[in-house]
Amino acid sequence: MSKAKSFRSFYFSLRFNKNKIALISREGQLARSVDFFSRIGELHPLLKNWYRGGNSPEEGLRFNVVEHPAYLREEADSWLDDSETISARRTKYVLWNGQVDHLNGALTMLYDAHDMTITMPSIEFEDVGFLLLAIPDAREVLIGMMRAAVEVWPEIEWGVIAPLNYYLDFRIFKDRQTVGWIGYCPHKLTKEMLPEAEDLISLPERGTIVVTCPGVMDEKNKEHYERVGDIDTKLVELGYLPMFVS
Repeated sequence: MSKAKSFRSFYFSLRFNKNKIALISREGQLARSVDFFSRIGELHPLLKNWYRGGNSPEEGLRFNVVEHPAYLREEADSWLDDSETISARRTKYVLWNGQVDHLNGALTMLYDAHDMTITMPSIEFEDVGFLLLAIPDAREVLIGMMRAAVEVWPEIEWGVIAPLNYYLDFRIFKDRQTVGWIGYCPHKLTKEMLPEAEDLISLPERGTIVVTCPGVMDEKNKEHYERVGDIDTKLVELGYLPMFVS
């Protein structure tokens, strides 16, 4: 089977507590971002370099924000709007990893931290399904990315990696988040609490990364989505599964 035919779309989002992230200055958020890039760059070469956009891919490759953090500040400034009140409390940027061919692991990172009521502030990676095609051990890489983000930004209050179709249409609680395939919960969780989980990775003073399924989660696999549903139900009973806000 070709790479293109085996591609499946995955959703990867890390949700901020908007009241907490809004207290972090723009410069503080950009400095943390550079730290994050350094950490995930050690996980795999596809995550080592990040670029702001340009009028063409070739032009974009001139603006490596890892080597020159000033480019990251320029990218964030380019998203400022005319409202000083909103702009002062919003830090936004969009970067890509320099891979033009999606099947070779192209990835885009969208960072949007704010305290507005319309949408949730978050970090999103689009689309990690391409990483799953390009990296044989992508599960460990994705866990490493989630761990690095939570360690750099204590303001993150939820994280999820899941097949996009499952996340949009098949999660058991339509009004709540899901732990998905790999999820971050800001609470200490144990095997006694979640015996269905494939793995629980403790993050001291941060919470737990939950891996629900062996291998890669497949929304067509009944055992996989039943396992995720059971874990989500347990988290609701514990009061740990947050409401869904787009």
